Amino acid sequence: MKFRLTLICLLKTAAFLLVFSCMPQERFEYTDDVQYDLTKAFQNPSKVRILDLSRQKLTTLPKEIGQLKNLQWLELSNNQFSLEEQERIRKLFPNAGLIFEYH
Repeated sequence: MKFRLTLICLLKTAAFLLVFSCMPQERFEYTDDVQYDLTKAFQNPSKVRILDLSRQKLTTLPKEIGQLKNLQWLELSNNQFSLEEQERIRKLFPNAGLIFEYH
């Protein structure tokens, strides 16, 4: 009896996994959207969605950073921005996720 219940449970689990593994899945490829180099980001600014400039010992960003109109996420952790510079960046990208943490 226990063997039969275990077998039924295993068959149900296998069927569940088979059904869900065959379903179409949305594919995410972040590598095309993430830029790590500011110079490269300026080559095609309208396509930049995520910019990671963490750990680059930056104290300021160039005024051209405002060209990145479609920026959704800006990672600036472990840099040395003053509070004034952080506020300037926040005003440039009010709808983007910004990270200024220093570890």
